Amino acid sequence: MIPKLALLSLSLPLISALGCYTEGAKFSDLKNGPDYDNVDDSIQQFCKYIIAGPFNPNGTLAWCYQFDNHYIMVISVTNTGTSAATLNAPDCFTDFEIERSACVYGSRQQYGDFLLDIDPNYGDCPGP
Repeated sequence: MIPKLALLSLSLPLISALGCYTEGAKFSDLKNGPDYDNVDDSIQQFCKYIIAGPFNPNGTLAWCYQFDNHYIMVISVTNTGTSAATLNAPDCFTDFEIERSACVYGSRQQYGDFLLDIDPNYGDCPGP
């Protein structure tokens, strides 16, 4: 089952110089989602199936994954460049895994023309 697309308006937590969020839910809080069992599977699904074509300049795609105990993970990619660009699945997965490994609370980081955001949080994904 593919999770629902979430167009979210979130207030951004504090970000350190490295792009890591400094508070909030942790990746270790995210367990047993109804769509995907863990964070790595969710990242892989996002990168493999959702990043399908070129992003227009300022184009953003955001997805919300629900986990047990009202935890969620919001993951997004924005093309900050001046022309259409494609982020391939292996680079997407590698870049998000770097952030997941380095940042306990998630992060917002620039990779070339792409701004990647991954944020574990508490709550529920928006409905349809």
